[in-house]
Amino acid sequence: MPYLSTRALGGLKQYEYKSGGYTWLDDLHQPFWNWVTAHLPLWLAPNVITLIGLAGLLVAYIVAFVYLPGFAGEAPAWVYFLGGTAAVTYLHLDCIDGKQARRTQSSSPLGQLFDHGCDALAVHLLLTTVACSLNLGGTWKAVAGSMFIMVPWGFAHWEEYHDGTMLYGNGVWGITEANYALVILHYITCVTGPQLWDYNLQQVFPSLKSPLPFSHAFLVLVGIAGCQQLGGQIWRMLFTAPSVRYPCTGGLWQPPLESPMHCSPRA
Repeated sequence: MPYLSTRALGGLKQYEYKSGGYTWLDDLHQPFWNWVTAHLPLWLAPNVITLIGLAGLLVAYIVAFVYLPGFAGEAPAWVYFLGGTAAVTYLHLDCIDGKQARRTQSSSPLGQLFDHGCDALAVHLLLTTVACSLNLGGTWKAVAGSMFIMVPWGFAHWEEYHDGTMLYGNGVWGITEANYALVILHYITCVTGPQLWDYNLQQVFPSLKSPLPFSHAFLVLVGIAGCQQLGGQIWRMLFTAPSVRYPCTGGLWQPPLESPMHCSPRA
């Protein structure tokens, strides 16, 4: 059995990535990313850049597992520093690989598929090391926090499948901002230790009816952001995107002329 059907291969061949826009932090980084890309050797393949970033996350994940097999407790400060450094490195390399592909004229749907496959694994590696920094362990709270990020991320690809545009964020807050939040979290834990996230905010806000560890407050904020993202995705797909009611057939179907949406070919 082939992994991809003939229809899927046809869609993959014609696939064209379309970003849903950039946030203010993306725009701020564009000159830096362009400068780095311009100084890369032309023989450096974009997929190699992606793999280097993913390898860093994998190393950080393995090190965290060695020191914190239960994803809880206290590890040496450098373990958390490694997690933050691997995360910020992957963030930048993930933005540079596409620029390198366009610079070397090696862009392809298969390369985009490879990039998104690496991203899927990277999300898991990132969130697991974050659970270590938050001292959550293998609890339902760690799983819930991961789902608040992974489910909207998956729905972003579902939305792209139907309307041809990858949209993750609200224009102010996006993937770059979220990644930097995780990086800062790792570095804070490196300086203070994971015990900071166990601090009870009820001591600062006596009006709270029950104890609220700092880590739980962080998860609440993540949950609010995740639900806002997911709600927007579902609303756009069910009520504002006519193309979702008529699945594309190998990239050949087109919505009615009066429809503002364009059903791009996809795998």
